[in-house]
Amino acid sequence: ASYRTNYNLTWVGNFNATSNVTLGTNRLFVDDVTGNVGIGTTAPDNPLTVKAGTNLGIVLKNAALTYNLVRMVPAGSTGVNLDEGVLQVLNAGVVKINLYSGGDSYFNNGNVGIGTTSPGTLLHLARSGGPILRLTETGVRGAQIQAFDEGGVSGGSLAFSTTNSAGTQTEAVRVNYLGNVGIGTTAPSSKLHINTTDNST
Repeated sequence: ASYRTNYNLTWVGNFNATSNVTLGTNRLFVDDVTGNVGIGTTAPDNPLTVKAGTNLGIVLKNAALTYNLVRMVPAGSTGVNLDEGVLQVLNAGVVKINLYSGGDSYFNNGNVGIGTTSPGTLLHLARSGGPILRLTETGVRGAQIQAFDEGGVSGGSLAFSTTNSAGTQTEAVRVNYLGNVGIGTTAPSSKLHINTTDNST
C-alpha cells in the first residue's frame, strides 16, 4: 500500500522499508537493493549521488547557518560549463581556496605545504630524498630542482638539472652547503668551480 500526505512527517525511532523510498519529486530517493541514496535523482549509482544544477550542489554551513564553509557546485549556468566542477573553501563568506576543473584555481589565505604540515612560506615543499621540484613542458623534456643534505654535514645543497632533446637528464649546476657553485661538477671546491669535458677548471 502507498500513503500520501500534504503534511510534514516527523518520525521518531527506526524507519524500515521493504521497497524504494522516495520523498517528494526526486527530492530524496533510497534504493532498497543497493542502499544508494539519491538527491535530485532516482538512479543513484554511488552510496550518495547528488544531482547538481545551476548554483546547486553540496554546501557545508556553520552551526548558525550564516556562512557557507565548503561548496561543491557546477562551474556554469544552465547549459554552460555544467560538466566542470568547482570546490570552494570559504572564510566568513569569502572564498579562500578555489579549485576549478575547467579553469583557474587559487589559494588566497595562509601558506601551502606539500609534504609538510607546518609550511613556513607561501609554498613550502618538503621531501625526504629525491627531487623536490620538476618543471616540465608537454612531453618528456623538462628541468628539475633537487634539494638534499650532503650526507653527514650540517647543511643542504641545491642541484639544477636539464634535459636534452633525447630525454636524458643531466645535472648542470650545483650550489653546495658552503655556497660554492659548481658547473659540470657535483663537488664544487671554490666559490665558482667550472669543470669542462677535458677536466680543465
